[in-house]
Amino acid sequence: MSDATFTFRVDDDLKRAFVESAKAADRPAAQILRAAMRQFIAEQDAVAVAAGWLPAKLRRARADVAAGRIYDHDDMKARFARYRAAARAAAI
Repeated sequence: MSDATFTFRVDDDLKRAFVESAKAADRPAAQILRAAMRQFIAEQDAVAVAAGWLPAKLRRARADVAAGRIYDHDDMKARFARYRAAARAAAI
């Protein structure tokens, strides 16, 4: 692992409070910042995965509608009534 320096500006009060909190936790401030950076990257990766899931789901749904694979309200009521009846029968 190569070391790189990350320089940025921060309010003096924020820096002072952060350094004090890091010291109280008995952890180096740099270690906490690296952990926060890793967490941010993981969160962004999760957002990217989720963002890719929704458009794919919408494309599939639109293709189903275009192909006529849809159910109207009465069809769905009947399907769920059968589902509920089967679930009740299985629970007995």
